[in-house]
Amino acid sequence: MNIFIQNYIKNIINEDKDIVPACILDRLINVYNIPVNLIPQLKQVQNFITNLRNRAVNPNSISNVRRFIKDNLNKEK
Repeated sequence: MNIFIQNYIKNIINEDKDIVPACILDRLINVYNIPVNLIPQLKQVQNFITNLRNRAVNPNSISNVRRFIKDNLNKEK
């Protein structure tokens, strides 16, 4: 999935947390005017949203802890 499409999806989810993947596809086409040939399959959007929401729910994952340490390492000085 294209990084630009991912960013559009993140923006859509930030606007409406309870939106379903089919409606996201509809918004990509009708609101953001993304060409149909660039639109990912519904299954790809479902997986991306599931992973995105799981990362948001699990703040203690290794990558999140590493990012937190990296972001706050120089703040203590």
